[in-house]
Amino acid sequence: MVVSSPVEFADAVHAYRFQDVQLDGAAVEAAERSLADAGLLLVGEPHGVHETSAVLYALIAALGIRAVGFEWSHDELDGLVRRSLATGSFDFHDYWALPASSEFFAGDGRITAGHFALLERLRSEDLLDQLILYDRLDPDPAPEWHVRDR
Repeated sequence: MVVSSPVEFADAVHAYRFQDVQLDGAAVEAAERSLADAGLLLVGEPHGVHETSAVLYALIAALGIRAVGFEWSHDELDGLVRRSLATGSFDFHDYWALPASSEFFAGDGRITAGHFALLERLRSEDLLDQLILYDRLDPDPAPEWHVRDR
C-alpha cells in the first residue's frame, strides 16, 4: 500500500490487523536457544511483507522479548520515534515534515504502517522496554552494497 499523506498513513496504521500466527515449535525452540546463547534474536525478512508485524508480535509474545530493533536510520528517525513512544501518540505530520529524500519515504518496505502498528501495540500492552534503530544514513555518494553491509 502506498500512501501520500500523514492522515492516510495514520489510517493505515490503525487499520492494520494482527492476524493470529501459529509459530512452528521447532522454530520457537531455536529462537529460545539463540536468546539463551547470544542474548538476542535476529529476524530477517523480505522488506514490505504485510504479515511481518503479526509474526514479530507473535514471537515477542511467545518469547517474552522486551527490546526490538528495526533497520531504520537512527540519525533520522530516533528522536521522532522516541518522542512518539513517550507521548503515546504517533503524529505522522512530524514524519511528513522530513525531507522528501528521507529514508522514511524510501518505499523499500523497511518502514511500513505495520511496523508502527506493532510499536503502538507493544507500547499499549507495556511490552516494550527498548527500541533500537540500527541503520544510518549513507554518505553521498553511497558506497557499494558490500562496503555498506560490512
